Amino acid sequence: MKVMQRNRNNTIPEESASSTIAALSLYLCDTMGLTFTAAQKIIAVTLLAGGDHPAEAAEKASLSKPECYKLQEQLKEKPDAIAPLLEIDKGRGRKSPLEDEGIKADIIRELREKNYSSIDDIVAYAKEKHNVKVSPECMSAFLAANGFRKLKAGSFPKKADTDAQKKFYNDVLSFHMEKARSGEEALLFMDAAHFVHGCDFLGYFYCETRRFIRTFSGRQRYNVLGAIDFVTKELVTYTNEDYINKESVIELLGKIKEAYGDRKVFLVLDNARYQVCKPVREMAESLGIGLLFLPPYSPNLNLIERLWKFMKNKLRREFYDGFDKFKAGIDAIISETAGKYKKEIDSLIAGPVQLYSNYVKLNENTFIRPEKEDKKESDKKEKEEQEQKQG
Repeated sequence: MKVMQRNRNNTIPEESASSTIAALSLYLCDTMGLTFTAAQKIIAVTLLAGGDHPAEAAEKASLSKPECYKLQEQLKEKPDAIAPLLEIDKGRGRKSPLEDEGIKADIIRELREKNYSSIDDIVAYAKEKHNVKVSPECMSAFLAANGFRKLKAGSFPKKADTDAQKKFYNDVLSFHMEKARSGEEALLFMDAAHFVHGCDFLGYFYCETRRFIRTFSGRQRYNVLGAIDFVTKELVTYTNEDYINKESVIELLGKIKEAYGDRKVFLVLDNARYQVCKPVREMAESLGIGLLFLPPYSPNLNLIERLWKFMKNKLRREFYDGFDKFKAGIDAIISETAGKYKKEIDSLIAGPVQLYSNYVKLNENTFIRPEKEDKKESDKKEKEEQEQKQG
């Protein structure tokens, strides 16, 4: 689509749009004192009232399609003579074949039961199954009108025991979260992250074409074993460049004890071999730190995983041309988890825990969230269950 633009002399280049539309836009600007955008909208409204489809009006008036659809919806709400002219099915006397009830229902059913990652694949399905040929733009509008969006797929471990996760959350984790919020104890989530300097953190650039950056020889790795406070977002860490083992965990336990003193501390952690071993358990017991081991394959319950994702997104915004600078960048983020980044991390870690026990199965390996319950009723039910446990 060609876009109409004024130059410094307040004229519109002939090659930028059709001469009729361009002349009309200039006329409206010069005689009525309108901005160029206002002139475009007037033209779009005129075209819509004359029966043009919003996509056609958008191209002719050099407006975006969403803007023309918005104009159409606004005009349809007006209780005047223009509204009847804007019925979407009229267009130029043509009705989209996708609006056929049988075809529409079949495509919706297909999308609900199977995974499609591109508009072109859906267009191909409509053509093969129903001999319906539509443009990707038309299909995209159809999907949006029926509530379909392109969303990033989530994942959870195949071996995860969703019932065990729910029981752990209801019986253990939610109890300690409330204790931590009230200040009766400190609750920390612990895990290790391994940041590899090289291809993983090249960064992003504004450019005309994709750029390629020289990478580094070897795979220098910065290991961070951390424990983040559920309430304050303070992060206690142990770092090295080799590997994490039981000695690393014992070192971190000592740092936690030093940071929290005589305060009651509980630590949520997974079942990595170097964490469940006897020396670690004995050290935690001697320091008065309670260990809350998660059910197997439950990264969704360990909220520090969200911090590692946050940190990696931050790291990708810059390019580190040396390993020392790379480590310094990581350390800088760590030092600000309870300061500069606290508000952002609060929104990640203070929120609800993701459970999969009530997800609906679409096919062998695909699940979706259930339909949203009324939030007030859901919150009320959860509060009543907690009161029953405490009472």
